Amino acid sequence: MIQLHKRNSPIIPYHIYHYVVLTYVFYGQMTFFVEGEKIVLNQNDLVIFDKYVPHSVASTSERDLGINIILADSFFKDIDLDSHNDHNRNVLSVF
Repeated sequence: MIQLHKRNSPIIPYHIYHYVVLTYVFYGQMTFFVEGEKIVLNQNDLVIFDKYVPHSVASTSERDLGINIILADSFFKDIDLDSHNDHNRNVLSVF
């Protein structure tokens, strides 16, 4: 599922997701707080939140626009993360 993190959004207090979320900063800037750390993302930056990671989002202005890409558990069931490539490494080892 894809949804917009809208412009002029108020502060979003600490919360968790029960799925993996990618947030892409399409325009402007977005500020997140994770485990007490402030993370500032600028245009074209991307953050990935694993399931159950508490985080909050600072308010956004009319210049800020983010895109949330939500990956439910069913998305990962279709991917064989244990498959091997030509170098006999699993798909995650190339990162």
